[in-house]
Amino acid sequence: PARLILKDGGTFEGTTGCRSFTGGWAVAGDVVEVTTMVFEGDCKTAAEQDSHVASVLGGGFRAERKADRLTLTSEKLDLGLVYRSR
Repeated sequence: PARLILKDGGTFEGTTGCRSFTGGWAVAGDVVEVTTMVFEGDCKTAAEQDSHVASVLGGGFRAERKADRLTLTSEKLDLGLVYRSR
């Protein structure tokens, strides 16, 4: 499963479900803009999922939190992600 942790101070870390990443973020209006994003390693086993996660996060996104769900909707593409807390 993919994982995402947005930290205070404008950094984040997570996985696409296939490889790890870290980066920085800032808020512009109601859009979260990714300022840097660095991936670790390659992803061959889940390349489509990896690409989807990278596309949503990398292009800027809107975030909505309801109960145990965090829904991210791409600002530029017709894509989204849903994360659930454990």
